[in-house]
Amino acid sequence: MKDNLVLVFPTFFESPSLIVLFENIQRILCPSFNVVIYLLDDSCGSDFELKGLDQKFPMQIKLISHTHRKGHQQALCDFIRWHLPQIDPLAIVVTLDADGEDLIEDIAPMINLLANNKKRIVLAQRLSRKRGVMYNFCFVVYMVLFRLLTSTNIRTGNFACFRPEYFEGKLGSAFFDKSYAASFYHWPESIIYYPCHKGARIKGETKMTAFALIKHAISLLAPFKEQVFLRLSLVFVILLLILFLNR
Repeated sequence: MKDNLVLVFPTFFESPSLIVLFENIQRILCPSFNVVIYLLDDSCGSDFELKGLDQKFPMQIKLISHTHRKGHQQALCDFIRWHLPQIDPLAIVVTLDADGEDLIEDIAPMINLLANNKKRIVLAQRLSRKRGVMYNFCFVVYMVLFRLLTSTNIRTGNFACFRPEYFEGKLGSAFFDKSYAASFYHWPESIIYYPCHKGARIKGETKMTAFALIKHAISLLAPFKEQVFLRLSLVFVILLLILFLNR
């Protein structure tokens, strides 16, 4: 008997990319799994092409349209909090982005790593990213700053594989609603890493503005606010001492 596989895509006008992804899902995953797809529509119902996708593919596709824009991180947090309890507890759940950078081919190996570990989560650990030179430079700078402020190397995103039981006892944590991608680092013993390369976008350019990118970066730091505050305070005190001694 096939296992139930639930795929969760936060999406913002990504219909052309989703069609390609669904074709890959049908070819790669459907022969081995009963696939159910949730689309978290952050266009607030304005992406009309989403409504016809369930007629084009044999998978069960469920559309959840938001009343206001939430962003991918908050959309995933809300899905876990309000919809995950309704999912078969024996199912395998995978969250991933809808732009094609999270590869469908990586899902089966992640599931194999998870096996029957109901209390663990598999995170895709990025070895490389197909972006421009400036983006990669800024990303490295951010990763260095993140490491200095939090003592944590974060090379993962929304691409995660788990069973619903993983979140038992975790939803009450204040860290969870801050950032979906960063929240897992508060339970490091539960993480299994799957090293992989990030794919290229299927259609179009990223819709994330510079402001949204900065906001996203800050949201990743939010769960570590105590460490960040402590270290910035220490730097501030050291600078004051240097200024005082040089008077």
